[in-house]
Amino acid sequence: MNNSTLAQTDTQETRGILGRVLRLRETGLIAIILVLFIVMTFASPYFLTWVNMRAMVMAFAIEGIVVIGMTILLISGEIDLSVGSVTALSTVVAGWLFLAGIDPWVASAIAIAVCTGIGAVMGYFVTRVGSVRDVFDIARKADIALLGIGSIQAAGSSYYDLNPVPEADRKMLASSGVVAELLAHLIRDDGAVADYPLNNRLVALDRRPSLRPVNGSY
Repeated sequence: MNNSTLAQTDTQETRGILGRVLRLRETGLIAIILVLFIVMTFASPYFLTWVNMRAMVMAFAIEGIVVIGMTILLISGEIDLSVGSVTALSTVVAGWLFLAGIDPWVASAIAIAVCTGIGAVMGYFVTRVGSVRDVFDIARKADIALLGIGSIQAAGSSYYDLNPVPEADRKMLASSGVVAELLAHLIRDDGAVADYPLNNRLVALDRRPSLRPVNGSY
C-alpha cells in the first residue's frame, strides 16, 4: 500500500468521524451556545469578565451536580423523581440551620448529610425492593392499560400549555378529526393516532395503534 492510498484512507476515516459528530443532536446545541457566547462577548463589555463567569458558574452549580447524578442514573436504565425535592430540601435545611446561628459550613455539611441519607434510602428501595425500570417492564407486559384521555377541544386544555400550537394548527387538527390526547399523542375520534408531525417527536410510553374509550367520550 503506497503513501497516496494511506493518505486517502486517513481522509475517509476523518470524514467519517466528522460526519458522525455533525449528526449528533448535541452538536447543534453546542454550536448555538458558542454563537451566543461570541455574540454576547461583543455585545457587552461585562460579559467576558471574571465576575460574570464566576456568577454563571455559581448559578449553574446546583443544576450541574444534579445533572451529573441523573445522567449516570439514566444511563443505568433507572430514574429518580425525588431529585428536585431533595435538592430543595437541602437548601431549606441549610438555610434553617444558618438562621439558627450555626456556622454556614457546618449547616451545609448537615444538609448534605441529610440528603445523602435520603438518597441512600431511595437507593435501597431501587436496588432491593424494586426499581422504576421494573415497573415499566411490568407495564409493557400488561394486556390492559387504564389511561387518562385529555381533551384538546377546550380552550384551557393543558395539552396546549405543554405543547404551544399555533391557532391555525389547532383549527386544522379540529377539522381533521383530532379530539383528544393520550400520553401527549394526538388521537382522532375513532381512536387512531393522528398523522401530526409533533407525534413523531414525543418521548413517552409505547403507544398502541388504536384505542377504544370505555365510556365512549372524552
